[in-house]
Amino acid sequence: KITLINMHLKSCDDGIARRPNASEILKEYHDETYPNEAVVVVGDWNEDFINGADSFENFVADSDNYIFAEFPINEVSSSNYSFPSWPSHLDHILLSNELCDNLVSSYTVRLDDCVAGYFSDVSDHRPVMVTLSNEE
Repeated sequence: KITLINMHLKSCDDGIARRPNASEILKEYHDETYPNEAVVVVGDWNEDFINGADSFENFVADSDNYIFAEFPINEVSSSNYSFPSWPSHLDHILLSNELCDNLVSSYTVRLDDCVAGYFSDVSDHRPVMVTLSNEE
């Protein structure tokens, strides 16, 4: 059983001021509600924090309990960022420690390479995917 949390955090205006508090609320919610359950948090975190956690340092610092699955994306090339028009990587996948050993891979799906008009007709973000093994 995996619990999936999908979110979209505030971007412009006061977003930079609101995201640290949102991150604290999310972590507290997870720690209290799902302390021993497999949880995946996905969505537009609206912050490119792969090279520096900034608003989400609380999750990065708690590496015994959480990992961001797509850290390797940044090591490959900025051409794999989820928000290439900026360019930045704003879409993240957070795994609870119950799933860390199940992480096989993560990558950005470059739908714009095969869908004409993707950025104008579908989204200005590319999806980010994670592959998990089902071994315990």
